[in-house]
Amino acid sequence: RALALLAEGKVSDATSLLRAVAESRLARIAQDRREAATAFRNLGVIAGLGDPKAALDAYRQAAALDPDDLDSALWAAWLEKERGERAAARTRFDALLARDTLPGRTRLWSLIGRGDIL
Repeated sequence: RALALLAEGKVSDATSLLRAVAESRLARIAQDRREAATAFRNLGVIAGLGDPKAALDAYRQAAALDPDDLDSALWAAWLEKERGERAAARTRFDALLARDTLPGRTRLWSLIGRGDIL
């Protein structure tokens, strides 16, 4: 449709149409990322029952997909710490603690985890 508008010389209309499509796609990508992060977080919970490595992989993936998923970041940091991946865990704990707004529970467990590493 945008090409047809361009052919008719309606550049502004074609631009508006393409902008609307692009913004709609961006919104869908953000929603898909959050949904994928939720699925990986749930996988981490379930995998943690029998396979801590799989749980860690799932929490890392969830945290990467949704930077606002503080629970996944915290669990990834704790599992990294428990596996002896101290540098990765410390980086993740520090990133959590650097946030301006962090729920008290997440701040507490991040401080405890960072303290364990130190």
